[in-house]
Amino acid sequence: MIYFSILLCLVQPKFQDFTGLEFFNLLVATSHAVVIDVQVGEEFEVCHIIKSIHAPTKAEILSITDTLGKDNAIFVYCLHGKRSQSAAKLLVENGFLNVVNLKEGLNGFVADSAAIQYHNYLEYKTK
Repeated sequence: MIYFSILLCLVQPKFQDFTGLEFFNLLVATSHAVVIDVQVGEEFEVCHIIKSIHAPTKAEILSITDTLGKDNAIFVYCLHGKRSQSAAKLLVENGFLNVVNLKEGLNGFVADSAAIQYHNYLEYKTK
């Protein structure tokens, strides 16, 4: 019984959890990537990745996935990394094989001085 439990843990698919620089390096290198932003409305308005799909709710995430193949590269993010972690888990639970989460969210990415080369991928709200 213990062997079966260990084996089950080993074969359960998981998402990849990357910091800002790693996330964007992989995003830029991946053709036909799908980027899903799970920030709430106001957060999305302040800053988001250009051409990302805004899907802050479970229902919206699942409606997007109806149009995707299970092997599509899907990158998810939010402001701090917690909601996107839940979204990444949801995607994996629904059979998606190539899911990448922005571990510390956009806040962590923007604070990382090494990632400044990718700031042109962001759209900021202007007053």
